[in-house]
Amino acid sequence: MPLTFYTSSGKPYAYSEDGEQIYTFSGLPVGYLYQDSIYNYQGDHIGYFSNGLLRDRLGRVALFTNETSAGPTQPSKKMSPSREMKQPLPEKAHRSEPSKRPMNRMQWSSYPVASLFSADSWVQ
Repeated sequence: MPLTFYTSSGKPYAYSEDGEQIYTFSGLPVGYLYQDSIYNYQGDHIGYFSNGLLRDRLGRVALFTNETSAGPTQPSKKMSPSREMKQPLPEKAHRSEPSKRPMNRMQWSSYPVASLFSADSWVQ
């Protein structure tokens, strides 16, 4: 199932052609979906995915897709940029245990999108 991930401003940030691997439009593989969780390739659990929403570990919406059926009011979606050639997928590190799933919140995440898939930037 192809997905495009949009920011709180409606800007396309990343995509998935297979419903698993997530790439930025510059071709960088940044993470993957596993069951209802999102991981980076270092194995860090960085959030949850359900109802077309990528939620941070505090339950706030970080990115939304065309499949979104809940969450805060969404902006108009901007046109997707062209996709550059995909870089090779890194090896997946052992997945960390997911954090306790938080209550879903009706607000946007305050994490910068540029660091979304870097576990260093996530509040524990």
